[in-house]
Amino acid sequence: MNKNWTEVKPPWRYDEKSYVSKVYPNHEKDNAFLFGLIKDNAKKNLVSQAMQTKYQSRSDNKNIKEISNLLSWIESVLPDAVDEFNRSSGSITDRRDYEVSQYWGMYYLKDGGVVQHNHFPFPLACSYYINAPEGSSFNLEDQEIPVESGDLIIFRGNSYHAVKPSVEGRCMIACNIIYNPKIPRSGFKKINKGF
Repeated sequence: MNKNWTEVKPPWRYDEKSYVSKVYPNHEKDNAFLFGLIKDNAKKNLVSQAMQTKYQSRSDNKNIKEISNLLSWIESVLPDAVDEFNRSSGSITDRRDYEVSQYWGMYYLKDGGVVQHNHFPFPLACSYYINAPEGSSFNLEDQEIPVESGDLIIFRGNSYHAVKPSVEGRCMIACNIIYNPKIPRSGFKKINKGF
């Protein structure tokens, strides 16, 4: 360590909270429609026996109320999730300035999974489970998290995660979340002498 720097030991542990879990209140009503939508549009066959839809921007599919309602609900719970992450990281970001940037659907064939990866440079990501057959789990930083239909898991974008081989029919929507601060546009005031 450079002699000119003082080592600061924060009073918090960095990774106390690696994820936040919520249950979508409309999952029983909306998931059957979302399952058909994702299964019908998941055309990209990944090497891991998973089928993926095309990437969608937040503004795509606003006419599909089940998608619009789900994404609006995800954005409504982000402030509480950000508070949880802020407590364990010491961050001071504005909890209201996070929003879904893009999303896509995944449908898993027999023994389908996803290799370990992360979503950097996005600060947060999430997985919403449309259909999670019995025994389904989400592997986050080598931690097995049991998931059920209707579960939303929000996690840091740089966290490594994977899906172990599962039974056919597992279906979910993944989202990348951005930090989009609302900065007032005021500019610099004119100064007569120098900058």
